[in-house]
Amino acid sequence: MIIKETITLSKFGNRKLEYFKNLGYDIRKDEFEVKVSDLTIGSRILVDVECDFCNKICNITYREYCRNISISNKYACSMVCGAKKSEIKSLEKWGTKHSLKSDIIRDKINKTNLEKYGSKSPMSSKIVKEKSKRTLMKKYGVDHISKTEYFRKKFKVANDPNYSYYAENSISVFNCNKGHTFSISSDIYHHRKLSNINICTNCYPLNENVSIKELELLEFIKLNYSCEIISNYRDDIEIDIYLPELKLGFEFNGLYWHSEVYKDKNYHLEKTNWFKEKGIRIIHIWEDDWTFKKDILKSQILNLLSKSQNKIYARKCIIKEVNSKDARFFLDNNHIQGFVGSSIRIGLYNNNELVSLMCFDNREGRKKMEIGGWNLSRFCTVLNTNVIGGASKLLKYFISNYSPKRIVSYSDNSWSIGNLYETIGFYKVCDPKIDYKYLINGIKINKQKFKKSNLNTNLSESEYMKSINFYKIWDCGKTKFEKIIQY
Repeated sequence: MIIKETITLSKFGNRKLEYFKNLGYDIRKDEFEVKVSDLTIGSRILVDVECDFCNKICNITYREYCRNISISNKYACSMVCGAKKSEIKSLEKWGTKHSLKSDIIRDKINKTNLEKYGSKSPMSSKIVKEKSKRTLMKKYGVDHISKTEYFRKKFKVANDPNYSYYAENSISVFNCNKGHTFSISSDIYHHRKLSNINICTNCYPLNENVSIKELELLEFIKLNYSCEIISNYRDDIEIDIYLPELKLGFEFNGLYWHSEVYKDKNYHLEKTNWFKEKGIRIIHIWEDDWTFKKDILKSQILNLLSKSQNKIYARKCIIKEVNSKDARFFLDNNHIQGFVGSSIRIGLYNNNELVSLMCFDNREGRKKMEIGGWNLSRFCTVLNTNVIGGASKLLKYFISNYSPKRIVSYSDNSWSIGNLYETIGFYKVCDPKIDYKYLINGIKINKQKFKKSNLNTNLSESEYMKSINFYKIWDCGKTKFEKIIQY
């Protein structure tokens, strides 16, 4: 439930002033008070609410609160409390904690299956069985999946200790686009396909000590850079790929081998700083980003190599404010960190195409910023494009139209050395602060999803996650930059 019935709003940067004026509020002062119930259901204004199940106090957006209470008109602060809410709803509606335990629901399912398939279970239906047989005959030439050659081989592999024999005897031959003819086992083929790895064993040999994905990265750099490239460069500490003329190094970080199991908390930042003191910039490529966001990474690498395919001058672009839907699509496809909720989104358009985007909100970490304080949360350009002067033009527009007093932003030290911020008038506030995510099913997951309050355990967050083999991956830290605007 809402704790306070009213909330104080700022006049500056508020795009709902006319809305509140029409409701009868006096908006002439810099700050004015409104009823929380008068906020629009899509409002991102933060409100204090109390969980209706555990009485925990939370500070969330009004939009999030409205979505949460749309079911049962009760607020649940976590998955645990959400489960309790679902049980209450099910009890009220069906008289059981789970709808599938209700005789009414079961009877309805059975009735539907009888009408549709002639039996209480679809898999008991002759119609479904015949359809399944026809599909299997068409695809594999057999009437049951257990009769397929692939199933028999996989069954043997899973149940026979002589794994290599069966792996060697399920071999296929392929041709790659470079003219190589190669053989590969079904197991390795499927592993490489699932991992988005090139299947050619000539391009990427099976017995290489270097990971296949790191070899892909090296090959991409070789295709786009003609000067000297050194693999496994060593200056007391090793760099995976080093370009001496650019004083630029690339580290490919396999997630499991770079988790807390093998690397300590400060490993990535200390390595970055070690080479920074020698005038070498290190770029960290994380394995899951290379797997799922390869196009974005390739675009950023080309930019570092001064190989961006397109150049656009910001002075030839027009500025428009961007809606949330378009911003989400643009960020998910062009920014390595993807979409982030923001209250102000400003874009540069070239021939009616969005080519650069800058986003702002009034949150600094978990805290709401002071009046006139803003966080520059995202900036990026469209793939394979360098928008010259884009950041300066977008920031100038924001300052002119929203009158900020202070702007903060954070650079990711996996990629950035903060030179863009210095170019547009920011200064460094503090040295990098490292943080972590969790390695789960081959990707990095934000730690906020595993706060102690969300875990049904007496163990600490760290102890519980280790007990289920989910490990921390420490980053290179983020550096805080700030810009003070005086009028």
